[in-house]
Formats: sequence, structure tokens, C-alpha cells
Amino acid sequence: MPDITRFPVIVSDVSGVFRSLQGRVRRVAAGQRTGLVLSLMVAGALGVGSVQAQTQVVPSGKVTEVQAADGAAEAGKASASRGTAAQGQGIAQLRRFATRTPAATGTFVQTQLAGGGRGGSARSSGSFAFARPGNFRWEIDKPDPQLIVTDGKKLYFYDEGLRQVTVREASEAIQATPAAVLFGVGDLDEAFKLSEVGQYNGVAWVEAVPRSADSGFDRIRIGMRDGLPVVMEVVDAFGQINRFEFSKLSTNERIPAERFHFKVPAGVDVLE
Repeated sequence: MPDITRFPVIVSDVSGVFRSLQGRVRRVAAGQRTGLVLSLMVAGALGVGSVQAQTQVVPSGKVTEVQAADGAAEAGKASASRGTAAQGQGIAQLRRFATRTPAATGTFVQTQLAGGGRGGSARSSGSFAFARPGNFRWEIDKPDPQLIVTDGKKLYFYDEGLRQVTVREASEAIQATPAAVLFGVGDLDEAFKLSEVGQYNGVAWVEAVPRSADSGFDRIRIGMRDGLPVVMEVVDAFGQINRFEFSKLSTNERIPAERFHFKVPAGVDVLE
């Protein structure tokens, strides 16, 4: 006959294995769910990889990295004088935005593209706010609620669906990241090598290549129009592109400090 006194031990062992597997599944799911948002902010600092893209059709009328370069080349052939006039315009706009815009709010749509900018796979949307120096909030509404927020001291990444928050030192997480190009403080040239790409459909494109070899991405392209960033493309080492289209930008408004604070909800796992 089976020794029934062993049943509690067996059940306990099985429960332990189940909890271990459950934790592993949650960590994998977290990596898959957070690839979009972290590609902008702090993928390297939080230790989460990006999602592999699947090829779909790029929405018509959207500027991709390849289209921007092609358009700039055609514009240069059509009018050398116009190209000369545009020289330096994108970098100048970016620097003015970085130094003369202490605070702003807006919305974004993010699309993850296959290599070369062809084909969209994952898509998300939400809102953002920043107040220099150091305050930043990036909130995804769709498809899965997620939040990155920092008060300049601690950075919190909260995944509502997983009931999990990751905490890091803000300075370590944001320095020399794509977010630092638009929302950070300090000298852009110290962290990035900036160069003009050209103009396409009224957008002046700038390329920013990180000077650090362990930045976690290959380069960034920022599209500036009327002194504001309207699109940004982050290219990783595998040639995949995350494109962020910005809209409804409101600059230099007063943003309550509470918007950059985060209180860990009850029952949420905290990873530090």
C-alpha cells in the first residue's frame, strides 16, 4: 500500500516545482511584453531583451529610415542650394529642443519593424511627459498597460498585467539611451555622434550614433519639424527598427511633481 504519510511531502515538492516553472514563464512573458517600451528607454539597464519582429506591411505614408535616406538623396539631386540651406537644420532644431524645452507632454505610437524598415509587427500607443532635469513618464495604454516613470532618483518599470515592478537607479538606466536624446540633460555630443541625414516631406532628419560600445542599440534617427521631434527610429544591432511617432506635443507647461512619483501597488512583485 502507498505510504499516505508521504503525500504532503510530495504535494509540497510538486507545488515548489510549479511555482518555479510559473516564475520562469512570467519572466519569459515579461521579456516578450516589454520589448517595445524598453527599446526606447532602458533595455540594457533592466536586462530585458527585445521582441523579434514579424514582417507585415508598413503603413502607407509613414517615413521609414530607408525612405528618409532615399528622399534626402533625391532632394539633394533636385536642388543643391536647398540642400545647402538645410545643412545643420536638423541638429540645430534638436539642440534647441534639448536646451530650451524644460518640460513637455505628448502622445506616441510605436511600431516595431523588420530589418531595413520594411514590415511592421508589434504596435503600441500611449502618452509621455518629462520635466528636466530627470523627471520622465512613459505610459503605454494599448495593447498592454505598462509604465516607466522616474523622479530622477529611482526608475520604475511597472507591468500591470504581470503585477510586477522593476526598480533601478535612474542615472544608470537613462544615460546614453534613446530616451536621453530627446528627454535627457547634458551635452548630446558627449554621448552621441550627431550627423545630418537630410530633409524629407518637411522633416529634417538627424542621426545619433552612441559613443559607448555597450549602449544596446546601433543608432537613432530623429525627425524634427518646426523645432519639435515628430518621429524617432531606434535601430538595434540586428537591423530591427522601433519607430516612434509623436503627436499632440505641448511644451513648457507646468507638470505636477506627483506625475513622476510611483507608489508600488499592494500585492505586486518588486525586482531590484
